[in-house]
Amino acid sequence: MSATSTDPAVTAGEDAQPRRQRADAERNRRALLDAAVQVFGERGLDATVAEIAARAGVGQGTAFRHFPTKEHLIAATVRDMLDRITATALEQLEEPDPLLALRTLLYSGSQLMVSNQGFKSATANSLVHEDPDVIAANEQLLQVAAQLLARAQEAGVIRPDITPEDIPVLLCAVSATDIASRGQMPALWERYFEIVFSGLCTGAGGAAQATLAASAPTPEELRQFKSSLGGGEGG
Repeated sequence: MSATSTDPAVTAGEDAQPRRQRADAERNRRALLDAAVQVFGERGLDATVAEIAARAGVGQGTAFRHFPTKEHLIAATVRDMLDRITATALEQLEEPDPLLALRTLLYSGSQLMVSNQGFKSATANSLVHEDPDVIAANEQLLQVAAQLLARAQEAGVIRPDITPEDIPVLLCAVSATDIASRGQMPALWERYFEIVFSGLCTGAGGAAQATLAASAPTPEELRQFKSSLGGGEGG
């Protein structure tokens, strides 16, 4: 065997190690993102990277190798959540009922924002929306949402003056109506989701008007909601 010959067994072993390292790195990154979604969802954006690393089962140094700053981690989390909503939208392209498809997208997006305090706060952060990956994720979501909206408008079941850009605003508006748990009653945001969605519909084809999922807020609930917006108890 010449000095320049390569032993296949040695080459395979050398190639396997970088692959394992890449796989380990990807697992750690995925664990950090999943943990960030959970921890930011529970505690909001005040949660620390140390808490997230502990939930992910990795060291803080590993977290900072993947995400140099907390802001990078927040942006990556927003991208991940937007990708989840986009995945739902893509699934709905296979739904034969265009109205149901659009409703499912809007409902699932609202539910995700309501259930995750961190995501709701991050979507209001202008710095997050300057992140190139977040910009790309928003554009992808808008493209798929536009297809679902166009299908519903072509079927004559959604108002023709609604645009894809209305959708994220509507999601934020609906999620902003949620307040503390109402015990066994449906969440308050579901009432406003039905009101908003009904306002998008044309009522064509004899479609039945949606039944509101929850009762109107009590005076105390209204006070809580206004307080959460910084509006105090006036009015």
